[in-house]
Amino acid sequence: MAASLDREQLLKALDEVGRAAIQAEARLDVAVYRGSALMLASNFRFGTEDVDIAELGTPWPQWLQDVVHKIALRNGWSAEWLNDGVTFHLSAHAVAARDLVSFGTFPRRNGQTGITVFVPTARYMLALKLKALRVSDFAKGSKDIDDVRNLLGVLGITEIEPAVAILTEFFPRSGADADKQRFVLKTSCPREQPAMRPATLAEAIQRIVDGTTQEKALPEFLDTFYLAPTAESRLAAIAERPVPTGDRQLDAFVGGAAEYLARQYELPAIPEWVFEPYRYLDRAWHTSQIDAPAMKEYLAFASPAEFRSRNIFTEERPLRRARAKVA
Repeated sequence: MAASLDREQLLKALDEVGRAAIQAEARLDVAVYRGSALMLASNFRFGTEDVDIAELGTPWPQWLQDVVHKIALRNGWSAEWLNDGVTFHLSAHAVAARDLVSFGTFPRRNGQTGITVFVPTARYMLALKLKALRVSDFAKGSKDIDDVRNLLGVLGITEIEPAVAILTEFFPRSGADADKQRFVLKTSCPREQPAMRPATLAEAIQRIVDGTTQEKALPEFLDTFYLAPTAESRLAAIAERPVPTGDRQLDAFVGGAAEYLARQYELPAIPEWVFEPYRYLDRAWHTSQIDAPAMKEYLAFASPAEFRSRNIFTEERPLRRARAKVA
């Protein structure tokens, strides 16, 4: 039986495919779907059996066939771990510019790009999941239902018909005969509206001031930011000045975070409030709980400039979330 792959293994494989593309003087745009897309773009899928991509053309270039085969042999994966069999199941009504978002370029941390990976928006993912529900297969069906339940939470959908409307938007025939989907949605839709993620960084900080923990409010805001569909909506999420919290480290970290996000996502502007004097620390703050010289040396090297300039020394990707862009 072929081995499954986790998120880090997939990212490393995409790095290798990207390097092969550069060596072949090629560049690919690859749209990833199904479980592999959820594993890359969400925080509720942790493994997949293969990587479903949109059709690249037939036959695949030899360099791509070779690197895919090499990766499969080395990892004990299926020979078809990267395949375009999903193409038949995609929506003819999907519009790439609206319904796909860029996940990242590969290889990571490289001046050149071999492949750019795109994933569906949460709306499109939900439509694909509802169309392909496998309720007769207990193991796979349970996983499908869990994915639907989590996507409903991401989209803030608490009733059946709005979900069916999204299915109908992408797959009109499935939406017209959606008894199976309505049955699943009846048990999947939350009965009460869950607490919404903060829409802006300022709102997240206000929640912290009001008593919500940083460990809850900041990651929820990051999910809002990473799921935003356009540069303008991402900028709107950090544009408003957060209130001072009285915690010098937190205030400085928030300034660094907003500047970091603006630069990482090449937003049209960086909010002026991030440069306020009190958002810079007088003393070095090493964010790791490991108080060792070697760790401090590593953080001093790895910390992004937006944090290092504020005397904050943290890991290479301090705002790590499953939905984040891969630098």
